[in-house]
Amino acid sequence: MRLGSGMNLYLVLIISAIAFFTLLAYPILFVFPKLNKLVHDYQLSNLNDQLDLVMSLVKLYHSDSIADLMDEESAKKEVLKQIKSFLYGPEGKDYFFVLDTNGVVLAHPYYPELEGQSGLESDDVVFKKAVGNIVQGARQGKNCVEYEWYIYGERKTQRKLTVIRVFEPWSWIIGTGFYRQVLTEQIRKIRMNFWQVEGIFATSFLLILIVQVMKRYHLEKEQLLNKFQQEKERLHAILSSIPTPIIIFEELEPTFMNEAFKSTFSIEKSNVEVFRSNILEALKQFAMEAQKKKTSMNRSLRLNDVQERWFHVHIVPRFENGICEVIFVLTEITEHMQEINLWKTRAETDTLTGLANRSILRELEEHTFVLGKNFCVLMLDVDDFKQINDKYGHTVGDLVLKEFAKRLSQSVRKDAVLIRYGGDEFLTIIPNIDVENALRVAKRFQESLKQKFNALEVTLILSASIGISEFPKDGHDLQSLIDSADKRLYKAKASGKGSICAD
Repeated sequence: MRLGSGMNLYLVLIISAIAFFTLLAYPILFVFPKLNKLVHDYQLSNLNDQLDLVMSLVKLYHSDSIADLMDEESAKKEVLKQIKSFLYGPEGKDYFFVLDTNGVVLAHPYYPELEGQSGLESDDVVFKKAVGNIVQGARQGKNCVEYEWYIYGERKTQRKLTVIRVFEPWSWIIGTGFYRQVLTEQIRKIRMNFWQVEGIFATSFLLILIVQVMKRYHLEKEQLLNKFQQEKERLHAILSSIPTPIIIFEELEPTFMNEAFKSTFSIEKSNVEVFRSNILEALKQFAMEAQKKKTSMNRSLRLNDVQERWFHVHIVPRFENGICEVIFVLTEITEHMQEINLWKTRAETDTLTGLANRSILRELEEHTFVLGKNFCVLMLDVDDFKQINDKYGHTVGDLVLKEFAKRLSQSVRKDAVLIRYGGDEFLTIIPNIDVENALRVAKRFQESLKQKFNALEVTLILSASIGISEFPKDGHDLQSLIDSADKRLYKAKASGKGSICAD
């Protein structure tokens, strides 16, 4: 049934007016306020993630100083140096700074001349107010403060929002932030893109609306479906042009992936597109989690095919008409994770002997299965080390420890884990070995120590006391085995220099 031409025009005008004001008012009243908050929250979340990484680094160095693996001043100096060098962001210009709780600048990559100065006593008004806000916020327990500050080393200032953490053991305030102008510019670009997409949508909508009024009901439905399909393809074309990998899941199955996603994660085998490293299965698990929690999430994803790669995954679930659609935006962070692993490697190596330090035990405790059904723990102690230190000095003592570690490394298998446990104590964990063969290793090491050792102008013959424990006979977890080996070490020391105790 057709409507009269006058009625058609009247309906078109009314519906067009309603659609125009809806499309104009809805973004202004509902979308843009949420957009502002979304971008703001995302930036704060990103800053907190970055700051969490730096705080983890600081805690590692603090742990090393507590464990006497390095002195506190050296630990502080090294971690401040690393913090100053860690720049991030789209242009690699965003940075971290460190103050003490009295307002003295300890590290700032753009203003090294301020280091050692108290902002609270400065004649520079911008510097004084900024430090005052940060210190006051830290004392009040705030994790976010705002103030005027110079733009990346220039003399021009802008409003800056900064997240801060207080590291109580060293009385440090560590922070990083973003300039309000940068946030405003990001929101402006997103709005422009939104208006462009909505302009296309509005034009298509009005065209479809006119067709609806002028055509019969069965033709209207068919053409509406065609137009919406075109619109969907047009939006997919826009997403395909974005250089960041994007994929959309609907009801836990992929329905769209842009060209960047395909080029990043797919390979061709006999003209068939295959995806690397079970990427789709990993994203499906994330989609299930997002569908259950019904909220946006951020996750890290590690892939290991040709080479190890890391990605930050932003996950946005959408629910419409009982259907869950999950959008994934993936950003590669491999270089960033390599930096973190480099810090971790440095933190887990004893600088004097080159062996691992006690930090590696945390990981071994979680993965003892790699050591086999039987393995042994050897606790070793340099005999008379205190007397050597007292008589010949710490320089000779350090050379003794290095030589001890060297001969230990030459006496055990390559798959043994060698750890400087603390002071003159060393820990050796040998996989897939019983106590009988562990005793042979210990005796072989004792023999190697009988060779004379020249330290500066001093000739020494070293010996060691050794305690041995065996898994699972002496304990079912690594700490129990270490405690058992430690007790036997003291029994060995009580028996005289160069003794070994395994029971």
